[in-house]
Amino acid sequence: WNNMKLSSLSRSEFIVALIRAVYFFLIFMIDIVDAIVDVILGIDTAINGSSGEKGYGVFLGTMTVMARIFAGIYSLGNSKLQDRDQIFTFFYMETTVFMIEDGAAILFVASNPSLSGDILTTVSIWLTAVCGLSYILHQIHRLVFKVITKYWANREWMVVMLPLIISITGPIFMMYILFQEVHLKRDDDHDHDHDHDEPFSRSGITKRDAFILYGFGSLGAGYFSKRQSLVFLP
Repeated sequence: WNNMKLSSLSRSEFIVALIRAVYFFLIFMIDIVDAIVDVILGIDTAINGSSGEKGYGVFLGTMTVMARIFAGIYSLGNSKLQDRDQIFTFFYMETTVFMIEDGAAILFVASNPSLSGDILTTVSIWLTAVCGLSYILHQIHRLVFKVITKYWANREWMVVMLPLIISITGPIFMMYILFQEVHLKRDDDHDHDHDHDEPFSRSGITKRDAFILYGFGSLGAGYFSKRQSLVFLP
């Protein structure tokens, strides 16, 4: 991309390049807005929330800042990679950021169903859903059409595919919590005209297990995000 001249592209290649550029720009902007909303939501809850909610506000704000620091560290080393590797490691990094930051936002809302009707919380929920689906679907697409087709004939496929699968397992789990404990529960409450259920009453997963899996998922995604810049990159 850095050395590519637009004049050398065919019309179809130019359209594809433009679509990809717009896609990455939109993802970047949504991700930034999501982070800002999560920080504001965390600070507001930590200050103005009830005694049971303040801790979750601190948790959300802290994890969002940590995720942004992780993204900043990544950007410092990203310029040293080749163009094709930058896109690959970018989405590895973003799945890690999603796991740390948006995973915390999901646990925040799932643990406090009474806050899910607030405007700020609603915005956070939908931005989280868009980011999560974008990163997960991109990694699945890369897994199917890039990794498997390139490395299936030799033993290298396990070196690349296994970390890729592990890196998206956590985000998929968090998206399951988001839809089960937030989106679908809100629909049930609206249809049956009753108050919000107790936290984690729909997914069959306890709050403790959700937080434990969140921790392991964040560590796993972070480890493989760092490691993939040092191994075979499709």
